[in-house]
Amino acid sequence: MNNSIVNILVGRKKVEWIAYNHKLSSHAKMQMVRRGAKISNLTPAILNSPLAWKLNDEYIAIALNLFEYVIVGQKEPGEAIIVTYVNLNGEGYSVIDRMLVSYQDAVRSKK
Repeated sequence: MNNSIVNILVGRKKVEWIAYNHKLSSHAKMQMVRRGAKISNLTPAILNSPLAWKLNDEYIAIALNLFEYVIVGQKEPGEAIIVTYVNLNGEGYSVIDRMLVSYQDAVRSKK
């Protein structure tokens, strides 16, 4: 196996576990209201996620669609807290762009 390969993608089982066991922080609730989130129930949105990636050892980003994603904190084992909601509409880039930046950061830090 090649040790130079960096995998920041999150497995399906982890995403499903987060979907059913997450808690929403007050900051995330406020951001969803401020940024006009049209998603009222996050469980099915997380389950239908097309993309989830690691930001670092403590945080995971889960795309809800092409322009919206949530960041999930996993500081304690068995804990999944959605710490913030991000809406990229009008920013000129998508969740895929954000994931690629995270990938490039992970590759740089491995070198």
